[in-house]
Amino acid sequence: MEAGNSDTELDYESDVDISPDMALDLHEDDDQAGNNADPPAEANDPPAEANDPPAQGGAAAAAAAVPGDGDWRPEGSDIVMRHFEEQPGPRHNLGPQACPLDFFFLMFPLALIEILVAETNRYADQCIATTPNSSWYATDVAEMPAFLAIQIIFGIKQQPRLWMYWSEYKRFYDSWVAGLMTINRFKNLSRYFHCRDTSRTPGRESPNYDPLFKVRNVVDAVQETFKNCFQVNRDLSVDECMVGFKGRLSFKQYMPAKPTKWGIKVWTTCDARLGYCLGFDIYTGKASRKDPCRPLGYEVVNSLCSSHYHKGHHVYIDRFFNSVKIADHLQKNDTYVCGTIMSNRKGLPQGVKRKLRTRGDLVQLQKGNLIATAYHDKRTVHLLSSNQVMGTTEEEGKPRVLLDYNRYMGCVDKFDQQLSFYPVGRPGKKWWRYIVWHLINASIYNAYVIWTLSPPQF
Repeated sequence: MEAGNSDTELDYESDVDISPDMALDLHEDDDQAGNNADPPAEANDPPAEANDPPAQGGAAAAAAAVPGDGDWRPEGSDIVMRHFEEQPGPRHNLGPQACPLDFFFLMFPLALIEILVAETNRYADQCIATTPNSSWYATDVAEMPAFLAIQIIFGIKQQPRLWMYWSEYKRFYDSWVAGLMTINRFKNLSRYFHCRDTSRTPGRESPNYDPLFKVRNVVDAVQETFKNCFQVNRDLSVDECMVGFKGRLSFKQYMPAKPTKWGIKVWTTCDARLGYCLGFDIYTGKASRKDPCRPLGYEVVNSLCSSHYHKGHHVYIDRFFNSVKIADHLQKNDTYVCGTIMSNRKGLPQGVKRKLRTRGDLVQLQKGNLIATAYHDKRTVHLLSSNQVMGTTEEEGKPRVLLDYNRYMGCVDKFDQQLSFYPVGRPGKKWWRYIVWHLINASIYNAYVIWTLSPPQF
């Protein structure tokens, strides 16, 4: 039986709200974009429908067009978009009696557990050949989920030392963890836990070199299940998550204004209504880019959204990703964009680059479906969209594109926030384990989203 909702619209509801400042100034801290981001003004209410008649612009709108803007015009016109016809919701065959663990194994399948078992046993045999360990015996598909479950518990019940979970002191002792396996067995599994046969790792000079070789099979498998288990809503969002890691790593990133300042950057696309993670791309540095001739933001958006082309999706991105070039590219593939944009982007009309000083000043210019917007609230914010008509809402007096952006852009931040509450695993030196724990954490969250949307279990 395939689970999913019928004609009802799916909306993301979180028990924990992001602070107003985050909604207003989503990416002032992007290290690629610099620290002079143009955050949207205070606006969090739902936007008016795109087919409403455009309202009159602000004080600066009348003198918007300047020589050299070419086809950009201050007069608004209708925009043409492909109608989104997909039926959003979960896609699985679990019955109404399925438990939450069944939903987790949709995201992190048993076939992947079998790979972890095989590679862990292989690595143990390789190590024991040179360093004997009489206490080791092969693991199996019954024990490996228990090992991963303990890693999950570490994020829920955090203690400063590993031995405390097996301690004789009642205030530290965890009967559930101790009942799954002894501390010596857990240490043995932790010592040999592996995802790939690292003896076959290609050298850096090899054309097949992959910085993520140690976890590539797990990354690809989880990507596939995330994509296959859910039909996304019309609205998508692309942004970055950070997997915290402070050890030595060639592609470690530093983002000083982020809650997690050091770590591995993961480009992520989410359902903008539910926060479900649809796909991700782990950034491993300039040397590993697939299309170095393109801007990085263009490459990321195209890579994460290409599987959703020609369906009428709307993609929400921030100023690091947005440009006239990516907006045109998405529109050619029946996909539409909405987001803030740097005022110095190539192709942006000069009419929206002027400094606005009065609160409520609005400049909008249109070329085909593209609408460039400059709006001044606490400061001037620039936006580029292909899914909204010109004008402001009667209630707020603010541009529709701005309200639309504020409504849908924060879902990746919410997804990242949810994962930060109960981080899987314990600190260590092996960077690739942090990626595995992140994927397990994301699988838990996606499983929760699908579980809440599926038929009642009771």
